[in-house]
Amino acid sequence: NPEGMEMAYRSIRQAIREGTLRMVSGPQRLGYAQGVDYGISALGDALEAFVPSPILGNLHNDGHQQIGQMHQATMRGMDTTPLGVMGNPNGAVRDPLFFRWHKVIDDIHQEYKNTLQPYGDEELDFPGVTITEAHVQSEGGHTANTLYTYMDTTTTRLQSIDLQATDGSSVNIAYDRLNHIGFSYHVNIQSRVETQGIMRIFLIPAGIRLPAHTDVTQVAVEMDRFLIFLNPGSNYFTRRSTSSPFVTKSAMPLVELQERLLMGQITEEQFNWSGCGWPQSMVLPRGRQGGMPFRLYIMVSQVLPGDSALTANWERMQFTSWSWCGVRRNEGDVPDSRPMGFPLDRAPPNGNWQSLMFKNGQKRGNHIAV
Repeated sequence: NPEGMEMAYRSIRQAIREGTLRMVSGPQRLGYAQGVDYGISALGDALEAFVPSPILGNLHNDGHQQIGQMHQATMRGMDTTPLGVMGNPNGAVRDPLFFRWHKVIDDIHQEYKNTLQPYGDEELDFPGVTITEAHVQSEGGHTANTLYTYMDTTTTRLQSIDLQATDGSSVNIAYDRLNHIGFSYHVNIQSRVETQGIMRIFLIPAGIRLPAHTDVTQVAVEMDRFLIFLNPGSNYFTRRSTSSPFVTKSAMPLVELQERLLMGQITEEQFNWSGCGWPQSMVLPRGRQGGMPFRLYIMVSQVLPGDSALTANWERMQFTSWSWCGVRRNEGDVPDSRPMGFPLDRAPPNGNWQSLMFKNGQKRGNHIAV
């Protein structure tokens, strides 16, 4: 009920201020040490609770439920459900309140992140490693650092228009979507030693005024993250945008995946991981005619001692969207112990994120246009 949600909202925010969550399994400290954020997973478990807490509730899902109950929906004129689209995962995004509610949840995470100290030189430095040149190149384009988007029409096959049919019928739907011309990242790195690092690439809006109580960490888009091996001297890397672990590696419609699962052509594990990730056609923001300014932020971070990044099968992982869903083995672990979004997962020193670009040589910030 709304009263319970209000209590859960206040309790979680108070727990963030106190640094301890009172979970069903016992108290959980929040914080960060030696490159690992040991509080963020517990906070996620509290907001998206598998076992609702009498104190912390199950805020995210309860919000969907309560907003859904504000509407009356009729399905196919026969069966009436008390929930509107916000109460149905298949259609929740159709309600404009979906985005406002998720901003509330995002703000709670950000409130916790901003209780942590800004990253210092120990986390950000990579002695002996310097990015000497970086740019993006659109396929077939002659100008570096200019990317192009456009609208096109495509089709997809769904079980039914209302996503509720159970009689085995399906329908092909044509729709307009945002798309882009493929592009690649080009980065040259000078290293004094033989070592490994993780390259992290972000896209940050430039020249915009952020709303109150919003910082750049909430509008920065992490585009790519991958392990690199550095030899002494100059190291040149080219990386296609489609290789990103954030984008889906399978365009197979859900109906076809279900059919293949029922026929035994794929395993349940393959089904669960198929199609995970952001649609490749939506990698870039729309931009505008004449070019919308962004900053391309690239950094190389040290691999933490004992990090699974050193033992992960990166050749196999290039065919999966592991940044969103994790790796199939190890119960979905991510082969990177640093916090998701590092180093833009929390407020920068003095709120000046540009300082992250120019402090130390293993970071780079380029002006680009979309």
